[in-house]
Amino acid sequence: MIINYLAYFTLCLTLLQIYFLQNKLWKRKHEQSVTESISISALLLSTLINVIMSLKNMDSNNVPGTVSNAFWIFSNIFVIVIGSGLWVANKKGVSFWKLVRQALHLEKKEATYLLNYMMGISNADIIIRILVGISVIDDVLDEKEKRFIEVFANTWKIDIDWEKTISQIREGDFNNRYIQVRTDVIDYLSTGPHPEQVAQLIDLINILVRVDEDFSENEQLIVEELSGICNNYLKKDDNQPVFYTVIVPQNQEQEVSIININPEIKKKEQIFGGSAYMDGPFYSEKYANIICDKYRVVNLFSVAVPHRDKTEGQDGIITGK
Repeated sequence: MIINYLAYFTLCLTLLQIYFLQNKLWKRKHEQSVTESISISALLLSTLINVIMSLKNMDSNNVPGTVSNAFWIFSNIFVIVIGSGLWVANKKGVSFWKLVRQALHLEKKEATYLLNYMMGISNADIIIRILVGISVIDDVLDEKEKRFIEVFANTWKIDIDWEKTISQIREGDFNNRYIQVRTDVIDYLSTGPHPEQVAQLIDLINILVRVDEDFSENEQLIVEELSGICNNYLKKDDNQPVFYTVIVPQNQEQEVSIININPEIKKKEQIFGGSAYMDGPFYSEKYANIICDKYRVVNLFSVAVPHRDKTEGQDGIITGK
């Protein structure tokens, strides 16, 4: 007996719940962003489920269950009407069924959004930027490289303005291209992608640089550095060589110059028998030398040195002693 009373009580709560939901939507029924946030597909599925359950409840003489299913069926129909955009100003005069078709078409285009986000494809834009940056690292964009990148861009519905993008990449110092691509990879890894996705990115990069059958020296350099960064993220190789750029200031003015170039750089004491700054870590000696050039261009003494276990020299720096 008590269970029956509770069943009718939950029926009242269901009606109250539906009212609160509909009340919020009704007030905002004219807002396009609200109508577009309503999934008509989900509501249709919910309606089908409730029709089936109501038939089952009717067959077992479950009155509260049947009435509850009926409430949700009418609620879903009500929300579908709102979700169609019937009250949105710029959709006035369009038939209801056409509005429903438009809403379902929009939902179809957005159907994989959450799945893509969960799979890490929300980073698709930065991945494309990395691939484009690598493709022009040698100052030549091969058609095969371009088509390869566009396959992924089209899949992820990303439009690439090649002329604008390449123009931006070619601006400034040539070495900035290496630095920008490396920065993009670090930004990507900072989002915490799944290790499997990072491993796939390494494979993708290696395929890209070989797709034109010309694995240039510039491409070898950036692939070595990016692979090292990704492998470090994956903790794949404990014996991976690591390099630092050591900058030795000769006076206070040069110290200010170093900090201006890299405000985050840290000063290390007693390196090479004196005081110096270290920039890094880097995973390619050639890339470390590119960073050296960044300091040398303003007449700062800098050198790329390997870094190993801390038992090998002060702070792990191999000094050649």
